[in-house]
Amino acid sequence: MKTPSEILLERHASAQSKLNVLRRSVVAQFAKPPQSWRERVIPLRWHLAGMTAVWLLAAVLQFERPSAPSTLVAENNSSTPRDFVVALLENRRQLLEMIDAAVGEVPPVPQPFVPRRRSELQAAAAVV
Repeated sequence: MKTPSEILLERHASAQSKLNVLRRSVVAQFAKPPQSWRERVIPLRWHLAGMTAVWLLAAVLQFERPSAPSTLVAENNSSTPRDFVVALLENRRQLLEMIDAAVGEVPPVPQPFVPRRRSELQAAAAVV
């Protein structure tokens, strides 16, 4: 006894050659000659335009930096650590005032430990 697939193959064996001819004609219609560089670049034009815009923006932002950053650094280095702590404490007081906290309720902040310089230390032993 024959299987259903064998019956179908036997019945449609003559159509196999006709299908091969049809496949070749369809593939021949879609076969393209080698592409030129323009045909490869034109579909990418929006992507290239976007990337160009990003690079131009990066270049503009790079050149908009301040011309003399060394003066800004010199001004920032002129303050001492004690001045920095005082500014922080003042900032904290102002923030507490902004949130309607009474100034008298602010807990005292311990003074930070600032080590003395070695030149200020007294020698414990006398040199002979």
